[in-house]
Amino acid sequence: MIEKDRAPNNPSSEESSSFDILTENNTDAPATSWDDLSQVAFKGEVDNQRKIDLYDADLNKVENSERHERISESIDMIKDFVVENYGIDKGLLQKRIDRISAVDWKINTPHKVQYNDKIFSPKTGAGATAFNEKRRTIRDGDNWSFENAVYFDDSVSSHDLRHELTHALSANDTMSLNEKGIAYDKMGLKVVGYNDNEDRVDNSLNANGLNEGLTELLATKIDHNESPQAYDGQVYVADMLVSPNNPKLVEAYFSENEDSFRDFLADFENRQDSIDGAKLTELSVKQNIIDDDLAKACIEYSLSYCNNEEQLASEQARLEKIANQIVIYNEEDLNTAQILQQAVAKRREELTKNAQTGE
Repeated sequence: MIEKDRAPNNPSSEESSSFDILTENNTDAPATSWDDLSQVAFKGEVDNQRKIDLYDADLNKVENSERHERISESIDMIKDFVVENYGIDKGLLQKRIDRISAVDWKINTPHKVQYNDKIFSPKTGAGATAFNEKRRTIRDGDNWSFENAVYFDDSVSSHDLRHELTHALSANDTMSLNEKGIAYDKMGLKVVGYNDNEDRVDNSLNANGLNEGLTELLATKIDHNESPQAYDGQVYVADMLVSPNNPKLVEAYFSENEDSFRDFLADFENRQDSIDGAKLTELSVKQNIIDDDLAKACIEYSLSYCNNEEQLASEQARLEKIANQIVIYNEEDLNTAQILQQAVAKRREELTKNAQTGE
């Protein structure tokens, strides 16, 4: 099962990519409920028109109505939530759903993947009850196509399964070499560039820690949990960056284009001057102290999207809840509350000045 405050057991997890055909031992769990979005109940209807392809451990296609129902229900919950609350394109999500499969797998046993016509077992193993992986990769010259899959043991909790399915719904199913000879594999905010030999050549957008934090945040909100079940610190960072006034990070997470994440990082740098965007991409999947500079940058970025006093008051209340969680997580107060008060006062002055000048 996913262990709270524990990084994946795979020692290479922070450097590996699903395209490397290494197990994503993502001890992922959902994240829900510190702002108004956590109060939105799931109102969608389960859509069972398209059944997810199921495979056994040897990658033979099988039928299992119980697994179909469990996966379909979770996928529809995720899809409806992000469409309703963040305006994510439903057609894009459906396209990804049509390429997702599920593989029956037993915890701590080898798993199998397929590259072109060859089936083999990656050397890495998984300690979680579920993980996201490319079940099949097909290369045709400068182009690759993927079938993203969730490998899971039947003992996996619904929460952990939804975390992994959220990963799958954020993952592209194709990549191609661009004019610079780089192909980008994108799963959410984990973006890695490869050359023609399939060697890593661009790791600048590989925001593994932030990717886990946002995935857990979304899953927690969907499940209406009061706190994350894993990646606590990373979740709090993601939570500060995603507000009712600004869904840009979630949009970049689901976008097909890696430039969307670059644009977010540029926007982040333009709206605060405490840290640069690399601090976010370098956030580890392991336990991290949220230092003053990181907290200040995220708070100021979020408040910059408040355009009136009502929004500012609402956002202050939302951020105060997260700040309290950070104090507990850090096991000491690194001036988070004071940073928030100062940032709110600064933004209030800016709003007053803008009103006086008519901006």
